[in-house]
Amino acid sequence: MKKKYDLPYKEQLARITRLSKNLKKYSVASDEIFDEALDAFSSFFIQCYHLADWLKNSGYREKDIYDFINKSDYLSLCHSLANLQKHQKGHEHTKQQKECDFCDAGGFSDFGITTPIIRQFNYFKGGKYEFVILATKFAPFPLPILDLIEKCIEEWLRFLDTTPDPHTSFQPLE
Repeated sequence: MKKKYDLPYKEQLARITRLSKNLKKYSVASDEIFDEALDAFSSFFIQCYHLADWLKNSGYREKDIYDFINKSDYLSLCHSLANLQKHQKGHEHTKQQKECDFCDAGGFSDFGITTPIIRQFNYFKGGKYEFVILATKFAPFPLPILDLIEKCIEEWLRFLDTTPDPHTSFQPLE
């Protein structure tokens, strides 16, 4: 039987791409779907951040992977969200990374200890509620969760386009 993926990371990249497509059903936030949406978003961020492990298992250099994550506002935020869900607190990869990347919007007590995702009314997008995060890197503006999800995948694709592939003679343009 032929393998569907020739490298481990390709399986995980396909998984997070599928997950992102399924999350579009949460484009309008409501109380009825809030917990379900938070679970789905949390699963996405955990899977998305851990693409790093799949890249290491595919031969990419750990230093290249984590340097890229630390330079990316979107993947750094994904990392923080994944670790909040897994460890109930932030986790620092570098001394420059703050433990809390989130603005204090009165605490998260209404929605959960480790859930900095809130519902916010957006007058500019058809007057609908959407899921957003208040992140210090994007302050004072809320970052829509679906935009963050899209940007995380774009960032991983940019990593693959700009990082030497350990399986070929490919060298990115300087």
